[in-house]
Amino acid sequence: MEADFDAYSDSYKYILAQSTGEDLESASFFASQKVGHLAHCFPKKDSLQSILDYGCGVGMSLRPLRQTFPNAEIIGADPSQRSLDVATREHADCNVKMLPLGELNQSSYAQHFDLIFISCVFHHIDAKQHVETLNSLRNLCSASGGVAIFEHNPANPFTRRIVRNCPFDEGVTLISPRTLHDRMTAAGWTGLRKSYISFVPPKLKRFKSVESVLGWCPLGAQYLITAKPN
Repeated sequence: MEADFDAYSDSYKYILAQSTGEDLESASFFASQKVGHLAHCFPKKDSLQSILDYGCGVGMSLRPLRQTFPNAEIIGADPSQRSLDVATREHADCNVKMLPLGELNQSSYAQHFDLIFISCVFHHIDAKQHVETLNSLRNLCSASGGVAIFEHNPANPFTRRIVRNCPFDEGVTLISPRTLHDRMTAAGWTGLRKSYISFVPPKLKRFKSVESVLGWCPLGAQYLITAKPN
């Protein structure tokens, strides 16, 4: 995964915009939309002292995270050093810390994070490593904290088409909500809640409020699962 995303770090946002049929501003809309859902799932945002953006890539979620959680420590972690370099350069004003993914294994981060945010990362991780990765993430989460995992919904035909045409998604296998739910449960996460998101494209973002009543509908382009460590 590191080598793959090193190759796309400088052009990631352009490729994403091209794959989704949107412009660069609209590509950023998806990141802001996910963080907006976090604000609803974790309404006591002032109590979140430390947030991990796991697999942050070039940092498209870092600015929305800082705007939504202005008082929290925010750490972005990724296996691609070139992606971290881009994220650091483009978010120098956001007061965030960047880490190579391997450094999260240090004992100083055990039970450190009140919120672990993961945006469309798990379909890039070998399925055989999902439970192990989820267990490691649980060990990073504070006892009163939680995780929010966003993934592409394989039941949505438009999502499948976008993924099929996206160079950095070549060869991936999308994960169904049920499969991810089962793997999170196997890794010890509890209190799992699922909702579907991304019904409204950026060009119709004035109607995005409708998503608040469509979380039950399994046709959203993506889905979100939240959980607690115990």
